[in-house]
Amino acid sequence: MAMAYPEAVCLRAQMAGALVDKEIASVDVLDITEVKGSWRFGSINQPPDVFRQRLLGGVITGAESVANSVFLPTSTGCALVLGYLAGRVLYHPPGETPPKRSCLRLRFADDSQLSVTISMWGLIRALNDQERREYVTKWYGRAIEPNSKECTWGGFRDAVSEVQDAKLSVKTFLHAFEPGYYVSGIDSGYAIEILHRARIHPKRKLVSLSPDEQESCYHNVNAVMEEAISKGGRSSEVDLYGRPGGFVPRACKDTLGHPCRECGTAIVKLTFECGSSYVCPRCQEQGGGE
Repeated sequence: MAMAYPEAVCLRAQMAGALVDKEIASVDVLDITEVKGSWRFGSINQPPDVFRQRLLGGVITGAESVANSVFLPTSTGCALVLGYLAGRVLYHPPGETPPKRSCLRLRFADDSQLSVTISMWGLIRALNDQERREYVTKWYGRAIEPNSKECTWGGFRDAVSEVQDAKLSVKTFLHAFEPGYYVSGIDSGYAIEILHRARIHPKRKLVSLSPDEQESCYHNVNAVMEEAISKGGRSSEVDLYGRPGGFVPRACKDTLGHPCRECGTAIVKLTFECGSSYVCPRCQEQGGGE
């Protein structure tokens, strides 16, 4: 799972149905400092004993999310935090064995389990209320969630006008994680899809966008997020039960070389800002302050 806003919302809803009122009977946490390889991108920077002290014996009281982080508050006054995770979060009914490479396993009193596996990056912590508030402030700042009542066209337009960096790309404006320019929880893949539907090249400088292009970008932020949530997240990711989502992006590695749905031109790949972007060279012409 690459947990962006839609995946976090879907995971939160599933956790609310599956985990609330369960008592945590055991906590097993991998000491990330002892592991070599890609897992070291993960940020489990609390000793295993801290997780046990803060979570063991607690009852899960809810499931919440902010942008691309999910929180499981417990009766101990602390919450399990899963932030910007690339990996899998899975629920296992009694008798089902979690993956061997799980970074975290919670066993509940009814013998069901929750496992978390980091495949590249991610954050797993057990935080008290004050630490949780500090975490949200640090990583999300004043940025707001897409589709929320606070996410308005006027606010989006004003945020664009406040940007002073003439070199800032529209792609970075949409998905920059810290501090967040306006919306928060959109990753690179969703930013690519939003710009494809808005017919804007990802290399375009934000300051070069016309008012109509800005508005198209804003409306597609909400449209893409809403569609992805309604379909359970991306087809490349899995939910709490290991099932793939139903949202298939129009511009992604799986559509590379396929005809654009709007004009029939083949989708191409370009390397930009330390990652890959997928565009229609006809619908998303570069120009415009490139």
